Parts: sequence; C-alpha cells; structure tokens
Amino acid sequence: MTVLATSVYGFYDEARELALTATEDQLTGHGPATLLTVYVMRAEFTGEELSTYTPEELVRGAVDLGLVNGDTLREVELGGVTADGDAASARVLGRSSTTLRQLDFQREGDAWKVDLTPLLAAMDELLGQAAAQQDATVKAMVDQVVVNRYGEEVAASLREPLSD
Repeated sequence: MTVLATSVYGFYDEARELALTATEDQLTGHGPATLLTVYVMRAEFTGEELSTYTPEELVRGAVDLGLVNGDTLREVELGGVTADGDAASARVLGRSSTTLRQLDFQREGDAWKVDLTPLLAAMDELLGQAAAQQDATVKAMVDQVVVNRYGEEVAASLREPLSD
C-alpha cells in the first residue's frame, strides 16, 4: 500500500532525471533538498538503476540504504488534525508532546497520503537560513554535507551526471 502522496514520487522522479542528465550549471537554481537528493542518488545508485527504477523503488531503496529512517516514526505521534477538502495537516509530536513539525496529507481517491513536499520546502528554507548565518552560500553548505558523507574524491565525482 502506497502511503506517500503522488507529489513525493514526482519529486523523486525529477531528482532521478537530474541525477542522470544534469550538469552543475543545470543544477543551479534548484533548492538544496533537490541538490542533496541528486547527489545522494548519484552516490548510492548506478545509472542503470536510476534509469530503470520507478520513483516508488527509489523511495524504497532510500529506506533500505538507511537514507530515510523509518525508526524515527516510532518516536512520534500525530497531534491535532485539521482537514480542508482534500488537504489535511497534523502536528507531529515528540516524546514530550512538543510539536516538532506539521505533517501534510492529500486525499487521493479514497485514501489519505502523506505529502512530504512541504517538508522539502522547509528544509530549503532552513538550509538557506543556516547558510546566511555562516556567511556561506547554500551550494557551499550542500557541498560540505556531501563531502562529510562521501569524502572529497567521491563528492567531486557527484558533480557529473550519471549518463551522457
């Protein structure tokens, strides 16, 4: 059963295409969440895998690789839920009942699906703020995250598309 909204798979599909074909210049202007996703895809998947995997398989692969941590969900619960037509949101509460974040949902057919795209936008905003506080560019921060995870040599190779 698919629990993620179609928009989440759309994000992964776009990132997959960028990972396969986009040069550094073509990545300019994309938000940090997209950049990180592209670089991680380039590091963790082969070009053949990215070419053949569905967006659903990419998400599953990210979970299998530990890039998305399902255990985190066991430590939170949903608080007050509000719905407006085909959209809903709920507060995500931590162990101390403190609101950690808002989680958005979209009704697709008869089911409610989790929409993570607002979290990606929030990540872009937070990384932008962090970069400004450190007097750095967002790109420099993204590059540092990638270097920290994969090392300088691998990080440099991730600037190139997987297929030509």
